[in-house]
Amino acid sequence: MDEFDVDVASGSPRGTTPDQLPHTWAGAKYDSQDGFLLTARGNPYENVVRDGDEVVVHTAEGKDLRLKPLKKLVEEKAISQRGLVAMQGVSKHLSRMECYTCHASWAPQCFGCHVKVDFSQKDLCPEIDSSRQGFDWIAAGRKHATEEHRADSGEADYDLMIPGKISELRSYLRWEEPMMGVNGEGRVTPLAPGCQPSVTIIGADGEPILTNHIFKTPAGLEGSGDEGQLAIDMSPVQPHTMTKNARTCESCHASDKALGLGINGPRNWDEKHVVDLETTDGTILPESARTQMGAIENLDHDWSQIVDREGNQLATVGHHWKLSRSLNKDEITRISRDGTCVACHKEIPESDVAVNLLHHVAKYTGNLPVSSKEHGKLVNKILLTSAWGQVLLATGVIAAAIGGGYWASTRRKKVTP
Repeated sequence: MDEFDVDVASGSPRGTTPDQLPHTWAGAKYDSQDGFLLTARGNPYENVVRDGDEVVVHTAEGKDLRLKPLKKLVEEKAISQRGLVAMQGVSKHLSRMECYTCHASWAPQCFGCHVKVDFSQKDLCPEIDSSRQGFDWIAAGRKHATEEHRADSGEADYDLMIPGKISELRSYLRWEEPMMGVNGEGRVTPLAPGCQPSVTIIGADGEPILTNHIFKTPAGLEGSGDEGQLAIDMSPVQPHTMTKNARTCESCHASDKALGLGINGPRNWDEKHVVDLETTDGTILPESARTQMGAIENLDHDWSQIVDREGNQLATVGHHWKLSRSLNKDEITRISRDGTCVACHKEIPESDVAVNLLHHVAKYTGNLPVSSKEHGKLVNKILLTSAWGQVLLATGVIAAAIGGGYWASTRRKKVTP
């Protein structure tokens, strides 16, 4: 089946073409060799060709990069065990994920856009030195569009100051592995914050009109119900931070953040934050203590959380694409392997007689696993022992049943006169 088709592919094999599209003829020309590779949408690359069982990428700086297709790398046993397990052993990784979901090593992530618009005017708010103003960039753009000002080199001579000074801060930044969601093509993909604004507006008299306010989308958008969805967006992204080595299995399957469940923090954003001396129950001791950050109404979860464990989406996810969304409950359940360690170690070392015996034997013979490699070998041994034990047991039961039936039938024949 082709990437963007609904019907099963048929006809002659595809993948390369000897011809370029007409609108590219004026560009750089390369020898087609065994054919130009086709993109997922069926368009020929201008600079990527097949040469036998290799692929040649002609770069803009004049270099020719020779690449081996995955099939050849597998045949040459040049792919790591982890890569083979992920991409051969788990078919969903190929059918549901973008390549860059794992191979993007990091993405820039700016959480919480705190926008403040200050309209304070000196005649109404004597505490300030001057009225708050800002430059009207929209009016400047319109002025540049006129014939008279089309060639202006700047805006220094434009008298376009208007009431209101805009400033912006952020809650926190991350430059690390991103979370996952579903993009506009229905594939699992990295997500990064789009725009997550909480708005504070100060009136002309210096008094707040809105404080840390998060607007909501219209009712029903992205499964939000009658109240609308929090208008803090997380967007599908291709970070362009590719590396040969993909992110680890644990970075997705054992990470709440990767699943869109958020970065756990000690305090909720809908509570005011005060950093000062306090008791164990959170009571602030100094009477002169001041609030460092006011509460953000409606934000009862972290900026990085877009879904709860029941699959309810908590914010918008690339809402300009019909298929883009957070992972749903079924997907989270299938991906998450949180608690895998506890499944075994809750019985170790003394909760089960057999486990206790084997643990003590391993301990006193010096065979307790210490390194990750040793632990992996032990888990693999347990898996194979369990699998073969169950297969042999089932086979033995079936053989015993057949043998017992045959024996009973033979005995009845001997007894019958």
